[in-house]
Amino acid sequence: MSQSWFTEKGASGRISLERTDDGWFVVDPGEVGKTKCVLEGNDDLGHLDSIRDLDITISNFRWGTGNNVNYLYGRVQKIPVQEKSQKRPNKRTESESNQTKRQQASTNELWELDDFSGSGKYVDVEATIDAIFFIKKNTGEIPDMKGELTDDSVFRPVTFIVEDGVKHPYLGEGKKFRFEGVKDHYYKKEHEIQVVINKNTDFVELN
Repeated sequence: MSQSWFTEKGASGRISLERTDDGWFVVDPGEVGKTKCVLEGNDDLGHLDSIRDLDITISNFRWGTGNNVNYLYGRVQKIPVQEKSQKRPNKRTESESNQTKRQQASTNELWELDDFSGSGKYVDVEATIDAIFFIKKNTGEIPDMKGELTDDSVFRPVTFIVEDGVKHPYLGEGKKFRFEGVKDHYYKKEHEIQVVINKNTDFVELN
């Protein structure tokens, strides 16, 4: 199988991926150039070792323009159970944990930020607002707010946006919330994974 097989939609094969601070990248992509791998659905590589050989089926491949990286979208055929490590221990205090149990009524999966991959799923996440980039209320066709979220699962914060017209509590830097019903979104224009706060999102302040 040629080295560039992973550029072909629908192709299946074994691929080597290496974890960096910016995500998972193809090891030795050759003339194809630097290629980031985004896994779809519930495929979770977030807690595997730094380099992994995986059997994968390609669902899409997008060539980067200029000096931008390529993006490979695919689904892992199988992740052996023994290759998964345990989730990081939850660092919340006992009182915070009890508060979460009492307050949480959502039926969505509770993710860490490291789980977000652009899958399109609606999930819950507990995270702290690390930074606010802009606030633009009543400006059509752009988000009301954009910033970054962080938790113990990630080294680098993850971008979040608040869609136009969404009612929400004060989202100040340093505040921690459980966001219930956010969308795991891939923003193609900026090649960016985003936590999208929408009109169906509920907020539980955890500070």
